[in-house]
Amino acid sequence: ARVDGTRAVLSQDAGTGRAFTLGLTQAGSAPAWSFAVGGARVTGGLPETGDWAHVLGQYDAETGTARLYVNGRAVGEETAAVPVAGEGDFQIGRARGAEGYRDRWQGEIGDVRAYDRIVVPDELTALATRAAQRVGQWALDTAPDGLAPETDGG
Repeated sequence: ARVDGTRAVLSQDAGTGRAFTLGLTQAGSAPAWSFAVGGARVTGGLPETGDWAHVLGQYDAETGTARLYVNGRAVGEETAAVPVAGEGDFQIGRARGAEGYRDRWQGEIGDVRAYDRIVVPDELTALATRAAQRVGQWALDTAPDGLAPETDGG
């Protein structure tokens, strides 16, 4: 994946903006993983070009804490996050801005999951260490007429 600039792996629309974004940002002169929700932005971990990474952003409504995990390891947290109501569409590989969709991911994304609860430590470890298995493939960057049929027989 390209690691320059701001890149969204996942986001959810909220009006003309977004309720949350999980992806990459520039932390000074280096790229870093990022989870932004409700005014909080947690960054940490260095992306490695050519290597898969398991990235998990978590918001705890009881404590108002946003946390970011990379490959099963906590890399940062920020308290006092107040989330925006995320009633819009769930986006993979882009995020909504005032001018439309932007921050497009340029690389592969696999095994996307969304939970309406906290992912407990044992589950987080299992998710971060399990072997990847391809069950489908969509060529979004070369899709004619904006349509991307599954091409891997899954």
